[in-house]
Amino acid sequence: MSGVTLTQRGFRLGGRPFFLYGGEIHYFRIPASAWRSRLRQAKAVGLNTVGCYLPWIGHERQEGAIDLRGRTGAQRNLERWLRLISDAGLYCFARVGPVCNGELANEGIPPWVLARYPEVRLLRRDGTPHPYPPLISYLHPTFQRLVGRWHERLFALLRRYQYPRGPVILVQLDNEISMLNWLTKSPDYHGHVTTRYQAFLKARYRRIEPLNQAYQTAYRRFDEVEQPRGDVEREGLRRSWDWAAFYRHYYATYFATLTAHLRRTGIRLPVMANIPQFYDYQQCGRAVPGLMTSSMFREFSRQVPGTIFGGAYQLRRCDFENFHDLYLMDEAARAIADPRAPAICAEFQTGGINDRPRIYSSDVALNFNVSVGHGLNGVNCYMFAAGHNTPGLGCRGSYHEWQAPVASDGTERPHIAPLKEIGAFLARHGTALARSRVCYDDGALGWIPGYYPTEYLSGAYPAQLTTWRDRLFFDGLARLTVLAGYTLPLIDLERATLAQLLRHRHLLVFSLPQMPHGVQLLLASYVRRGGRLLLMPAVPTQDLWQQPDTTLQRSLGIRQVRAVAPSFAWVGLPRPPSPVGSARRGRRDALVEELQFVVRAPGAKIIARTPSGEPCGIVRRVGRGRVVVAGFGMPHLYDYHVEVMRTLCETLGLTPQVRVTPWDVHAVVRMTGRQGFLFLSNLNDEPRRVAVDLPRPGTRGGLRVPAQGVLPMPGRSARILPIG
Repeated sequence: MSGVTLTQRGFRLGGRPFFLYGGEIHYFRIPASAWRSRLRQAKAVGLNTVGCYLPWIGHERQEGAIDLRGRTGAQRNLERWLRLISDAGLYCFARVGPVCNGELANEGIPPWVLARYPEVRLLRRDGTPHPYPPLISYLHPTFQRLVGRWHERLFALLRRYQYPRGPVILVQLDNEISMLNWLTKSPDYHGHVTTRYQAFLKARYRRIEPLNQAYQTAYRRFDEVEQPRGDVEREGLRRSWDWAAFYRHYYATYFATLTAHLRRTGIRLPVMANIPQFYDYQQCGRAVPGLMTSSMFREFSRQVPGTIFGGAYQLRRCDFENFHDLYLMDEAARAIADPRAPAICAEFQTGGINDRPRIYSSDVALNFNVSVGHGLNGVNCYMFAAGHNTPGLGCRGSYHEWQAPVASDGTERPHIAPLKEIGAFLARHGTALARSRVCYDDGALGWIPGYYPTEYLSGAYPAQLTTWRDRLFFDGLARLTVLAGYTLPLIDLERATLAQLLRHRHLLVFSLPQMPHGVQLLLASYVRRGGRLLLMPAVPTQDLWQQPDTTLQRSLGIRQVRAVAPSFAWVGLPRPPSPVGSARRGRRDALVEELQFVVRAPGAKIIARTPSGEPCGIVRRVGRGRVVVAGFGMPHLYDYHVEVMRTLCETLGLTPQVRVTPWDVHAVVRMTGRQGFLFLSNLNDEPRRVAVDLPRPGTRGGLRVPAQGVLPMPGRSARILPIG
């Protein structure tokens, strides 16, 4: 046993609940004479863990000459670094390559690997190496041999320093696997990858005849099937989706081989995979692609049970426009993980790769409040301490300030202040926070990963699918649900069982005209057994391969008559789009857009109509359950859309446990027994005067915060209030 265990979405260290509060310090970018000083600064802030890459490029500059003890330079003395971490009373989050990224030359791959063994480079469809050399063919036998040799030496050292004998408590294997492939749309056409692809298809179809029927091809053997180019219009949906499924399996297999390297050396620590989630839009980072990239890691926990998933929460500016991204990324990590595994943020923004946009204290505090409030049990501040690259180490020259709270000369920048406040809070309440869990409302948000395997695909349908899911789900249904005051878990509908779904009385599902047949059957059973289902913006008429499938429609007794040409339309609702929380009743129009459908069902109550008076929203009892259909999409364009969302949820019967006045201040609660924490975040630039109503722990009564009056919250401010 390593002494580090996973239980109920949390860490236990020596049997005690543990909240990981780390900071990234790159020993190889800091003079060895300053190591003790940086660790003292980390300890003074209240950190309990130090995160650091262990870069292959820094320790094996020449093939076979691996230096982990500083023989060729003091900054390569990894063993001394680990001893100093232990002496400082800190733990270590070891972020092992072989690919580190981290603004290292060749993404952390030693130059001699690419020079002497060019066969390990990723191949394009025409058989030529990719123009960016560090794009590696992960499972190439030569690359695996070289990595295995490096890992054997590195892990032999880490084994001696794993907890409880040493400070290492968690190991990240590789970094953001497939990120470069996704960003450059670069699958790997190496022969060994194609052979794996053919074996994957054989395991899936067993015989060539079913594959030919699905693909409308005439192959004689599986070894004749070449990898597609990703053109959905020419190659078909079924073939394209199978190809995407293969790469999810392939990347998981790569992660499993790295884990095998680790386990062979006797290291029993938990392992983590870091998911690329946020995309840099400069002034405002967004995680809009994050559900797609999370779906790419869905197979990891199947091949390596207990895998911890972490993200890189780099929002640049954390504000009202993008805070819901944090909620969705927290939930995505949990949706694809082993039920025991906690979610952490491996790269929690306390700096930025460039010197603009500036990172301010409010960004750090709000990021922590929202992401930890929604269930993270660990954050690793990236970066905590700046440094410099020695010649040949960095891909951006010697400069590596990263706007870190501790500058390269050791001085502290202003945004170290919230880290100290968080450290003080965790010193007092860290164990209780680690034990606590998110208080969800009596519902869930349904997620269909089958809408997301588009990273290597081209064509009109993948482009349209991306637009729909980004506008109408990510910045529509999901965002509006959060703004309406609901806290809901994200459920993978393609893996959930009926018993798991029935634990949630209400289910909100982003549904398109296409839906997997199995999901249609599951949702139909859910409603008949007493579940309450919201479908938005469509009732499916096809399966995922665009073949006719009205399973869910027939079960629910609902008929989707036709689609209205995509355009803006006025939809009447039973509650007016007046200020959110208003008690006014009556009818008034609300402007919605995209994917509008006329829907009919015998005995259904109409709750929304098109401008021509036809029903586009209905509610109907089915079996022991209830279904609400909203045949329209709503990206959050107007604040009354929040009221529309709340009206749909209340029609379903779903009410939030926590109510905040005003509605645009975000609140989320974590509890254990009768104790817990209320996380309040004012993401607006203007101040707010806040009152919160929430259930009183262990009683039937309610609790108002504050008990009298209101709580003043300055613009862009965060508070954590203990409960009980």
